[in-house]
Amino acid sequence: MRNYICVYGTFEGLHEGHRALIKTSIEYAIGMNKKLVILVSSNEYAQSKRRGTSSYIERCYMISEFIKADKDWKYYVDYSFAEYLDPFPNGKAFGVVTSKDTIQESINYRDIFDPKLLILIAPTVYGEDGKPISSTKIIGDEIVQPEKPLLNGTYKIKDV
Repeated sequence: MRNYICVYGTFEGLHEGHRALIKTSIEYAIGMNKKLVILVSSNEYAQSKRRGTSSYIERCYMISEFIKADKDWKYYVDYSFAEYLDPFPNGKAFGVVTSKDTIQESINYRDIFDPKLLILIAPTVYGEDGKPISSTKIIGDEIVQPEKPLLNGTYKIKDV
């Protein structure tokens, strides 16, 4: 039975782009009366992409704290975490939430493994340079991440 919406990623640093992706995933799950499964990449996968990545447990904790901070979400969202190496289990997800930057990966997966998978798009959060923000840019010190999220989702690009 296709009873959940999933969203996947490494979620290193939990920046505004991640928050927008999770928020949109929650809204889709509530609106479609589905469970939300947040697929967080394994430590092995995350470490293969970059050194110094937070542990799987730390990344899940940051996500759960973000969700619990919203008084509505913590009561109305049924969510769980799953560690993954491959994106998601065949034939069990109703839909996957992705950004425009990662949509091709979801389309490729759907076309090969699960033609009924619904692909749902989350908004992209852009930095002041007009480019999507990413953990790579934050970790690379290209973007100064504010102490508190900015309402409009913008970041200050570090002067070099």
